[in-house]
Amino acid sequence: MVVDPDVEMDVVALAGTPDSVTRGVCHVTDGKLDRIVETFKLTVFPDGTIRDVDKNPEGDVYAPDTPVSMNFWGFTPWIFTKLEEYFNAFLHALPAGELKKECLLPSMVGELIEKGELRVSVLHSDAKWFGMTYHEDKDAVAAALRALHDAGVYPPTLHG
Repeated sequence: MVVDPDVEMDVVALAGTPDSVTRGVCHVTDGKLDRIVETFKLTVFPDGTIRDVDKNPEGDVYAPDTPVSMNFWGFTPWIFTKLEEYFNAFLHALPAGELKKECLLPSMVGELIEKGELRVSVLHSDAKWFGMTYHEDKDAVAAALRALHDAGVYPPTLHG
């Protein structure tokens, strides 16, 4: 067994989560990822609570500062063989005609941690995140990037 000790990941706080999202909820001890649990319907309720309502309409409650994966990983080349193996197993396990199932990187990482094949250092970020999952997100992401440029957080151009 090869253990890759050099993996790092960036996490952000759950606060600011859009209406309903999938996130890898991170369990961290002493700066190391103990486990990562994929949640499929994290939802912000009108009272401000954040719940995973995938399997239970009441949902497990998560604190706003719960660390979640943004899939920003610092892997070494060792991971590529594992990625290929995991993805091939994922594809072979799909039922015929299944076109919507996602192969989730945090799930693979969690399995490797459970097997003792991977250790992950966790880097926390207090940056406000935003993402583009759907075409409808494009305008909001463009506006957020423009605001970062206007505020001087990013240079006028990222091309040199």
